[in-house]
Amino acid sequence: MKKLILILICLFFNFSIEAQEKINYTDKGKKIEFEVSKDEFYTEFSPNDISLLENKSENHFQKLKNNSAIVKFKKITGDFTSRKNQMKTLISIQFERIEPVLIYKDGTKQIAKGEANIKLKPNVNIQDVIKNLNFSVEPNSLVENLY
Repeated sequence: MKKLILILICLFFNFSIEAQEKINYTDKGKKIEFEVSKDEFYTEFSPNDISLLENKSENHFQKLKNNSAIVKFKKITGDFTSRKNQMKTLISIQFERIEPVLIYKDGTKQIAKGEANIKLKPNVNIQDVIKNLNFSVEPNSLVENLY
């Protein structure tokens, strides 16, 4: 009986280590859930560091702009914060930003960049909405009332 309990504890511990990190929100009562990628990161960095970062990433470097890319590191483990710190240790550059790559249930990947999109009703002023908050606001050039 003790062996059975020990085996079950070991199995449970193993599954808990491999648990997926998830982020979710609710939209009109529907839960929208994303899995946090275990090995991909959105990064922003100095353009001078691009070649170093490209060489250190494990055969996966998807340049987005001259100072941003999605990189992959398979040999790091733990939760997102732990993996982010391990990546910083592996690559000695000063990152401007490291964010998770989020994966929707259909496989679509999205990047959380610390930004929020706000759609206002007509005749509402964005400055009235953020008057007591410390946010910078940019209007969306394609969609009216979207900031």
